[in-house]
Amino acid sequence: MGRYTRRFTLRVGVGAVAFACAWAVCHRWNLRRSGVISFPEEVVHFQPLPRDLKLRQMKESSSFENPFDALIIGGGVTGLYTAVDAAKRGLRVAVVGAGDFASGYSGTSPPLLPGAFPYVQRALRQRDAKWLRRAAEAWEARTIWSNVAPSIVNNNVRTLVPSAHAMEFMELAATAVVATLLSPFFGPWRSCSFVRGKHLLEEFPGAEDKAVGAIIVRDATVDGAAAAIALARTADALGAVTLNYAQVERITEIDNESTSSGRANFVVTISDVNACCGLGDVATSKVEMYTRSIVNCAGALVDEVKQLFPGNSSDNVPTAVERHQLSSYLVMPATALLTGERITGWAGSARALMASSTSYAFSSVMIVPWFDECVLLGPSVAPFSLSPTRAAAAATISGAVPMHSLQASGGHASGADDSTCERICAALKASGVEVDKGRILSCISTVVPVLRDPSSVPWLSNVLSEGYHIAAGGENRHRVHIYGGSLGLARLIAEKAVDKLLNNGITFNVEEVKRLRPCETKWLPLVFGSAGAGMDYYDSLSPLERVRTLVREQYAVRLVDVVSRRTRIAYSSPAEALAALPALAELMRVELGWSSRRAKWELEEARSFILAATALT
Repeated sequence: MGRYTRRFTLRVGVGAVAFACAWAVCHRWNLRRSGVISFPEEVVHFQPLPRDLKLRQMKESSSFENPFDALIIGGGVTGLYTAVDAAKRGLRVAVVGAGDFASGYSGTSPPLLPGAFPYVQRALRQRDAKWLRRAAEAWEARTIWSNVAPSIVNNNVRTLVPSAHAMEFMELAATAVVATLLSPFFGPWRSCSFVRGKHLLEEFPGAEDKAVGAIIVRDATVDGAAAAIALARTADALGAVTLNYAQVERITEIDNESTSSGRANFVVTISDVNACCGLGDVATSKVEMYTRSIVNCAGALVDEVKQLFPGNSSDNVPTAVERHQLSSYLVMPATALLTGERITGWAGSARALMASSTSYAFSSVMIVPWFDECVLLGPSVAPFSLSPTRAAAAATISGAVPMHSLQASGGHASGADDSTCERICAALKASGVEVDKGRILSCISTVVPVLRDPSSVPWLSNVLSEGYHIAAGGENRHRVHIYGGSLGLARLIAEKAVDKLLNNGITFNVEEVKRLRPCETKWLPLVFGSAGAGMDYYDSLSPLERVRTLVREQYAVRLVDVVSRRTRIAYSSPAEALAALPALAELMRVELGWSSRRAKWELEEARSFILAATALT
C-alpha cells in the first residue's frame, strides 16, 4: 500500500469514526429527559367527559361527509398509544375496547421491561447482527418510557441469570459486555455485574444443577394498567374519543370511488356493553359512527376482529393465530421467597430471577417484581379455547379476559388451581428457590396467541424476528392490522402503524399528509392527572372522593375495575378486598347512579372474580 493510499485510508477511517461519534451524540441528545414537552396546566388537569357524553359525541360528531379519520379497535397500550400518536399529528381519532382499558395482555402480563441483554444474547447465539438492531430498539424504548412516564417505571430491578455450564456462562458474559457498551448510546450507563459460582451455591443450595456463575442485569418494570389509563387521558386531552366497554359488533364498508375524498369508508356499529351489565332483559344501546380508516390493535384477538371486515371470513382469508394458551403467574409477598439474600447487589423486593433446569427441559421459570411489595412466580402454560362464534369473539376484543372461572363467568380464563401451583413451585425448587406455599395470594393469567407456521402465512416470520407485524396496503384498503407487539415497543409500533396509514396513498392524499404534524411521541409526556400526585394525595381523600377520582379521572365503570386494575387488592390482598366489596359497591352506586339490581350484580361479579383468582372457598 502506497503512502497516498495509506493517507487516504486513514482519513476515511477518521471521518467514519467522527461521523459515528457525531451521530451517537446527536441521538443521545434527542433522548435526554429535558427534551420532553411540557403540557399547559389545562391539559395536565384535563377532566375526561362522562361516558354518555362520549357516546353522544361519537354518534353526533361523525357523518358520511365528516367522519373520524381513524377508529382504533383495542384498549391495550398499543391501541391507546396509536390513538395518542394519531391525535397528536392532527387526526380525528376514536378508540374503543370491548373490555376495560388494559384488561388484556397489557395489564395482566409480567411488567418486566428488559433492555438489550436478551437480544444481544440471541445475536451471539445465532450469529445474526439484525438482533443488535432489536437490542438498540429495546434500550431506546426503555429510555423513552423513563422519560415520558417516570412515575410508573422502576429502573432499579436486578435480574439474576445463572448458568450451569462454562460455555453458556462465557456467552452470558460476552452478552453482558456488549449490552453494557451499547447502553450509553441510548440512555444512561447500565452495567451488568458477575456472580461467582460459590456465591450461587450459598444462595441456592438446593439447586439440581450446579451453577458455575451468573450475570446480574439491570432491568425495569412498567405498570401496564397505569400506562393505559395515562394514555387514554392523554388521547382525550388531545381531542380523541376514548371508550372502554364499547364492543364493535359490525363493520360495513362504503363504496367510495374517490379514495382520498375525505368521506367515510366504513360504518361501524358499536354497543355500550356497560349499560346492560346485570340487566339481562335490557337491550344494549348501540351507536353508529363513520370513519375513514380502522386500525386493528386487538392483541390476542386480532384475527377475530379482522373477520368482522367484509370479505375476511376465516374461510376466505387464512388466520395467523393457530390457537391460544393461558399463561399463569402466582402472586405472593416478596418476603415469602425463602432465599438467603447472600448475593451482593441482588436483594430486596426489586430482584428478579430468570432460571432453567434440566429437569424441566430447560424451560424458563421467572421471579418478577410486581406491585404492592409482591412478586410474580411462573409461568405455567395451559391450552385455552376461545368461543368459535364471531359474536363471542367480538365480545372479548382487546384481550379482555379476566381471571373468572369458566363456570362463574361463562368462558373467561380460570384462576389458580393446585396443578398450577405445584408446577410452578416444583420448577422453582429445581432451580434452588424454596417457596412458602401457604403464603401464595392469588393467580393472574393472560391469554397468549400461538401463531401458525410461517410457511402457511409467510409474513409471520416478521413477528418472530421483529416481535410484531403491521399489515397495511394491498387488500387492506383503509385498514391496518397489528400482530404481536409488547409493552416496551408499543410506542414504536404505534408510530409505524400511523406512518403506514398515512403514507399508503389510499386513505389520505399527499396534501392532507403534508398538513399533519410529524410524530412527536418520543418527547410527549403522559397525562396522569391526580394519579401522578402519589400516595400522599390519595391518603388525604375520603373513601367517596377516592372512588370519585377513579371513576371520573381513571375510567373505572365497574367494581371489578377498581379492585383488579385501578388498584390490585384483588390479587395482593384478596381477603381485605372481599371485606371491602360491599362498601366499594355502595360508593360506586352513589357515584354512578346504579340501581340496586346493578349494584348487587356488580358485587357478585367482583366476588366471583376474587374467589376464582385466589381459589378461596
